[in-house]
Amino acid sequence: MEATPDAAPAGSEDRELDAGAVGSGSSDARNGDGLEEIILQLALANAASHGGRTMHKAILGKVLGARKDLRGSIPAVSEAVGRIVSQVNAMTQEEQRERLDLSGEGEAAERPGQTPGAAEDTGRGGTEGDAPGSWLPPIAGAEYGTVTTRFPPEPNGYPHIGHAKAAIINRDYAAKYGGRCILRIDDTNPDAERKEYLAGINVGLEWLGLEFAPQDIRYTSDDMEVLYEKGEELIQSGMAYVCTCRKDDISKNRMERKECKCRRKEDPDEHYKRWSRMHTKSKSGEAVARFRGDMKSDNAVMRDPVLFRVISTPHYRQGSKYRVWPSYDMSVAVEDSVHGITDAFRSKEFESRAQLIDAVLDALRMRKPRQHYFARLAFEGMPTSKRAIRPLMEDGRIVGYDDPRIPTLGGLRRRGIRPRAVRRFIESLGMTKSDTVAPFETLESINRSEVDPQSTRLFMARDARRLVISDPDGHITDGEIEMPNHPLHGDMGTRRVPASHDVYIPGSDFEKIGVGSIVRLLGLAYVCITRIDDPSREADPAGGEIRRLVTTRGGSGSVRYVGADGRDKDVAAAAHAECIAGIGDAFGPQDILDYNERKGLPIPPEKRAQLEEGARLEHAEEAAGPAPATKGQRAQDAGGRRMKTPEDAKMQWVSRETAVPIRLVIPKRPFDGDAFVSDSLEEAEVYTEPHFENIEEGAEIQFVRFGYCRKDSGRRVIFTHD
Repeated sequence: MEATPDAAPAGSEDRELDAGAVGSGSSDARNGDGLEEIILQLALANAASHGGRTMHKAILGKVLGARKDLRGSIPAVSEAVGRIVSQVNAMTQEEQRERLDLSGEGEAAERPGQTPGAAEDTGRGGTEGDAPGSWLPPIAGAEYGTVTTRFPPEPNGYPHIGHAKAAIINRDYAAKYGGRCILRIDDTNPDAERKEYLAGINVGLEWLGLEFAPQDIRYTSDDMEVLYEKGEELIQSGMAYVCTCRKDDISKNRMERKECKCRRKEDPDEHYKRWSRMHTKSKSGEAVARFRGDMKSDNAVMRDPVLFRVISTPHYRQGSKYRVWPSYDMSVAVEDSVHGITDAFRSKEFESRAQLIDAVLDALRMRKPRQHYFARLAFEGMPTSKRAIRPLMEDGRIVGYDDPRIPTLGGLRRRGIRPRAVRRFIESLGMTKSDTVAPFETLESINRSEVDPQSTRLFMARDARRLVISDPDGHITDGEIEMPNHPLHGDMGTRRVPASHDVYIPGSDFEKIGVGSIVRLLGLAYVCITRIDDPSREADPAGGEIRRLVTTRGGSGSVRYVGADGRDKDVAAAAHAECIAGIGDAFGPQDILDYNERKGLPIPPEKRAQLEEGARLEHAEEAAGPAPATKGQRAQDAGGRRMKTPEDAKMQWVSRETAVPIRLVIPKRPFDGDAFVSDSLEEAEVYTEPHFENIEEGAEIQFVRFGYCRKDSGRRVIFTHD
């Protein structure tokens, strides 16, 4: 922030970049041909990810997200979506997959907000197949080949999603008009700027895929002599003067619209002497150069704002070469004109400063760029600006600039947000000046479609409970089970999962079962729960209340709980089960009835009625003879009876013998209103498959029935979103 009494908009130390456009904006209308094919592919992809069923509301949202030009025709689009969704839901899953594969565009169709078949983002504005910057509204009076924009970050903090917004807007407008975009490092405040922040900007731009040619990279601090020349010109022409009033007095006079004694000194030579003294003798705060504006103006910015101030702190690039530094208003006005900027885009809180920038350039008889404004970007419960993030880092409430709870580019990357998702999110918001708090869930939804096709599926047990399985009929064979790394993308290969009769299951699944429950252990077997030894479900043997329950891999690998007496109590297993069928075996309601009768296990009346009805239908199918093969049908036994899935629960599992303990980090919104949430970074020890160790750091994983996570290190993952 300027070390001056000049009034500045909130967050002005972040210059033009603590903002991003939010809301919805117009985009060029596109040809409606092929709409039904787009709807079909989106519906097929959605059904493939949701067990063969899709929903009208979900597909309508995806279509309108991909084709903003259709938002004026919602009734007609809704009718087409409803008709096609019904057709897709009537297909078997195999038919759905065949239709999706035959299109050749299945993967692209899975991405909400992208027309199926569209190519990857090129980083040059828009996607291949679209006109560059087509999501942006036109610039009045702009001609193709003549537009020059600039992205001017200040290295006074780590870049965040607002910087991404500003960078993408400027790059895309230049691309839209076949022009040029300059990266200008706006480094004229030695008190706040550091090399590490500059490095962070460069890393952030590289992550976003935004590259600048060497000739298009500038530093404002390299133009200090030009800025001094223009400052002297303003003083000599009487349009600026040097003020030696105290900071508090300057602020008071501006508020009361009063001229100070320094302003009333009309002799430019006297002010030039003071200007020279600023460069040699004046200390910080003793003198400032002010623009001679209008102290009666209703626009407070025009009440003789500061143009130059003394800062004795050495500069991170220039050292102690300069000690008089320009304010934002002075530097941006001169630099935009000198560098040939035709269109300057900045956040809308700077709109009141447009009058001052034009006045400075008029006084210097310099060319004025067109000025454009967009709204700031805000997320509910998440600090966005550097002004808000910096104190959280300084007092240790967040662990660093890449804390996954904050929307810095480093935090987003570490959380598992993809650069292309950031671009698509920004494009979806459009170009508007209407203040909007964007839901972070929108970015998550877009990112989900980006990471899903590349996310290896793994089993994981959180709050793990041990399940010991007896297998008298040998349904579970020793060795390993081959499982696909992705259910829809065979090119991702397979993994080997160790089979076991002694496994961990998630605690949340464990809470749903009881004695007699039929459980499908995914990819392994069907089991029936025969005994539960969970101490949290019964009285503490030592008396009193159970205080906590944890799982360990030490010793026998038993579940350990701590009772009210403070002593550890060992339990051989949280639950026992008997294997009653292999995954590929013919298995139906009659099998369940027979098994429970043999074992003398009670069946609740409602469940018994359901099983008996299922068995009746099975017998009717048997009497009718073998059923013809149909697409998507599951395995049949020798009598032609279709295999059912009568389980009470389906669970993922991890072999206890080979389980890999890892640390799961779950970031949550750090603020509830204005209050910081101290436990917004949850950590837990979980168990996963050995294949985890073969996955590269930085890769995305989908833990089955939990969510997507990014592998942060050898034994640590960060939850991205569900």
